[in-house]
Amino acid sequence: MKKKFIAAVISVIFPLSAGTVSLDADVATLTTMEAENPTHNIADLYLIEEAKEHTDDHGDFERKVRIMARSLNVPPEWVMAVIHSESRFNPQVKNMKGSGAKGLIQWMPHVYKAMGVKKLPSSANEQLDLVEQYLCERQAEVGPFKSLTDVRLAILYPVAVGKSQNYALYSKPSLAYKQNSGLDINKDGKVTVKDIARKMKREYREAFDIHLN
Repeated sequence: MKKKFIAAVISVIFPLSAGTVSLDADVATLTTMEAENPTHNIADLYLIEEAKEHTDDHGDFERKVRIMARSLNVPPEWVMAVIHSESRFNPQVKNMKGSGAKGLIQWMPHVYKAMGVKKLPSSANEQLDLVEQYLCERQAEVGPFKSLTDVRLAILYPVAVGKSQNYALYSKPSLAYKQNSGLDINKDGKVTVKDIARKMKREYREAFDIHLN
């Protein structure tokens, strides 16, 4: 009886899964990748403070990002970095160069309509469901995402995933190059895989330096 009482007291003082009890079961169960990588802190998701500005329920937003990351078998930091790079987490933002792209990952209208969506949801949390659908579909086409750059390319130009560093996504004098010229890091008239990698490394070093086991 005494042993049972002591065990009960210990379970109250040191509950199982300490630090995750406020999150739902899906989030509380870390993947092996998350558990082994010390940068994956379930209490402090990368860039979540910036995301809070555009969501009324950042807890739900975080939950969806983590579930999406597990579905894709990538770190959640990669998901957060690519969304931030595309929209700064603003679900209403539109491309300033007139491409027609908009939303969390700057969808072109024909892309989300091909997914069966007539109009993008207005909330960031609802759009995350479409982000997961889109990235899972691209991954099924191009193969596993092995780096942060791969995830960004899956949004920008899916066929470039897995290509050489010199592979060009856009080149002068095309309209696509003009609309994406800010990605041409060395200003050589081409946006290459290397340019995308350099930009992601420069702006999201913490996420970029995470490697899959």
